[in-house]
Amino acid sequence: MNKFLNLKMNILRDSQEGMALVLVLVFTLLLLAAGAALLDMALKDQQVTGYHSADIKQYYLAEAGIESYLFLLNSSSFTGEDLNYTHGDGSFTVSLHDHDQEISLIYSTGSTDRGSTTLAVSIEQSDDGSYSIAEWIKP
Repeated sequence: MNKFLNLKMNILRDSQEGMALVLVLVFTLLLLAAGAALLDMALKDQQVTGYHSADIKQYYLAEAGIESYLFLLNSSSFTGEDLNYTHGDGSFTVSLHDHDQEISLIYSTGSTDRGSTTLAVSIEQSDDGSYSIAEWIKP
């Protein structure tokens, strides 16, 4: 009977040792899955931040184009042709529309390697001959 009891105890001990290995593997897989999910989330967040940064840069390039164009319009030597300017990894292109009419429109497009943003304003000429923004228009 003693031999039978020893055999039964050996079988139970062996199965418990195998169970510990299974638990360690399951726990390791759970940690690996959680780490992979966190890494994926961090990479996507970095990508979204890059797109947002590019959008902001495009907007400010387009706005700089409008301000530059207004400055040149208010100088005496500018004739109103299109304006193109490159700065670092971005650029802006500005054009004047309907200049013969009472209301003139300026379209400015700020561009980077990730896309472009276009802004539009209507301008008016004051009594002293200077131009100023009358209204921002959604293009």
